Amino acid sequence: MRQLLLILLISHRLSAAPTDAPTVFLSSANSFDKFCGQFTADCYGCVDTDGECYYCPDEGTCYSERSDYGVCGAAKEKYLTDTDGKEACIGAGAFYKDPLYAGSKWAFDMIDLEEVWETYGLSGKGITIRINDSGVYVENKELEGRFDDSDNSCTDYLPTDSSHGTKVAGIMLGNADNDLCGVGIANQAKYSSCNIFPSNSPFISHKVQTFDISQNSWGVNPCKIMDFGRSDTKVECPFTYKEGDVCSECAADFNGNKNNESKSPACIRAIQNHCSYFYKEEEACSDFLELILVKDEETGDYCNYDLISSFALVALKVAIDYGRGGKGIIFVFSSGNEFEAGFDVNMAGYTISRYTIAVGAVGKDGFHAHYSSPGALVFVSAPAGDYKDQGHLMTTGIGDEKCDDSGTGTSFSAPVVSGVIALMLEANPDLSWRDVQGILAATSTTVMQDDEDKTQTINAVGTWHSNWYGFGIVNALRAVEASMEWDLYSEELQLIRMSIDEDEELSDDEGNMFTSTIEVEKPADGYFIVESTAILVSLSHYNRGDLEIKLESPSGTVSVLHPGKIPQVNQLEGDQNWKLVTVKNWGEDPTGQWKLHIRDLVERSEDNDENNVFRNWQLVVYGRESKDPPATKKPTSIPTPRPSTTRPSTNRPSPTARPSTNRPSPTARPSPTVRPTSSTTRSRV
Repeated sequence: MRQLLLILLISHRLSAAPTDAPTVFLSSANSFDKFCGQFTADCYGCVDTDGECYYCPDEGTCYSERSDYGVCGAAKEKYLTDTDGKEACIGAGAFYKDPLYAGSKWAFDMIDLEEVWETYGLSGKGITIRINDSGVYVENKELEGRFDDSDNSCTDYLPTDSSHGTKVAGIMLGNADNDLCGVGIANQAKYSSCNIFPSNSPFISHKVQTFDISQNSWGVNPCKIMDFGRSDTKVECPFTYKEGDVCSECAADFNGNKNNESKSPACIRAIQNHCSYFYKEEEACSDFLELILVKDEETGDYCNYDLISSFALVALKVAIDYGRGGKGIIFVFSSGNEFEAGFDVNMAGYTISRYTIAVGAVGKDGFHAHYSSPGALVFVSAPAGDYKDQGHLMTTGIGDEKCDDSGTGTSFSAPVVSGVIALMLEANPDLSWRDVQGILAATSTTVMQDDEDKTQTINAVGTWHSNWYGFGIVNALRAVEASMEWDLYSEELQLIRMSIDEDEELSDDEGNMFTSTIEVEKPADGYFIVESTAILVSLSHYNRGDLEIKLESPSGTVSVLHPGKIPQVNQLEGDQNWKLVTVKNWGEDPTGQWKLHIRDLVERSEDNDENNVFRNWQLVVYGRESKDPPATKKPTSIPTPRPSTTRPSTNRPSPTARPSTNRPSPTARPSPTVRPTSSTTRSRV
């Protein structure tokens, strides 16, 4: 039975235990003590300590001395102490006069939010957000007046042992100008709550007529992470990234030793540790995922992609068809925090649906957060902070006047997007779920200057997309302005085509590549405009996770739908197909030849190629009709000033320097909470 796990403040690992204590990152162990640390996200408390503590308003952190690290470390005059007085907590230029406003201003600036408040006076009024999470502490005064009605929430709507859902709520809905905490993006919106972990209720479509946006900072995890395992690897040490000692630790194991089952525990730990920190930089780490992932002893699987039930799909469809008077509930989901375990959003459950908006995360530098899960159907990204960042988003905690730092994770970028969508719906209540997606695709800020991101594409109509960022970083101002003048999409149509029966053997020999094609003819009248694209693959394979799968559109846009090298051995049963989705073709004309490219990236001695057979595939293109051909546009580039175009690496803590409280070792990870009523893995992300 799969376990229900929660991702809390740990930005890339799973944990069911609450981590409500302040997370403080410091340049020196000598600059932290528990006394000052308790005033993280508490400016008034920190400065009211008779000079014992120093508060950094831009980060929401409290120190026992003026640390050299972070924003205030670079400009120590920014620190506040008792001589400045409590009134200094509210900066003279703050748009809203709340004591923690400065701690989230970096995120507000990144998404151009203040101008929406100032120019258009929008605050989410009249919009209700359903928070499906760990429950919300409704008595927090920062959320006073925001709770819709307990009758419109699930039976279980209060928190049990976690502040996760309450933090999500504060990011979206925290009250303004109330002299408490910070402020929410849509601070006049309402919310209802479903604690999805103890409850058996069908929360996705529960009382669907009572809310507009469904906010989901949890996911169905296809794999478990970090355990000892085995892997087929090269004879010589393949690691080239120099930070770490994995090659010296594994010298004997790599020296002519092809049997990885005999690798020493010390070598395995070195590989796990090295790849958990440097997965993005170290290309060879993708060859060692069986050392990073946990094998299910009952099924023999490391991963299981088939975790979303038909009931869940029906619930989504009900909410789309009947929510908001037929305009559809806007579903927002976190993309996940497993970049450094090789995950892809196409492996998950709910995010594979075109009904959902998968949200990635960026750090304070505006670049992809190291934990944020990628994929060809990641829709948009939002600020949440990264490992090296001091302070994240200022929000609410469990307690009548409890404020808190969100911590890192796509759990906290998703509510940023939900808050922006509330502003969009206030500006134009007639927007459908597809209109909202179209606006986000058209107005988000691209991140073309990230040289590390090799997944960037500009399609035939000029739409930029990245597996790391989606269509870019959400921009509240452009999204709201576009909402006001948006031409509503016409009825959704689907175009379905089937390949011939290929019945082709999939070899794992080096250089293998299999390609199958489907032709799409031009409509007799007008044009078809692509929104999302899905494929349904019929195949049998010893380990389908080994397969790299790419879809090439008639215009040449290539989507990596599955990266390969994933230890996923469960078989498709009967007429079951493998569904993969991309949004990279958004706005294109589907007319012409579509190509599906498949490579087996892992040579396995236990493979039997005769049983590795590709049968056929189905192309399903969702979109709309148009009298005019698709319009070409120029992608929206990042405005100036922005962070340096060179991704900083010197400030990234080394494995030995990174605080252990932020990234627990496998042995220290708390036991997960088991949910006995489902075979899926729910996790907060």
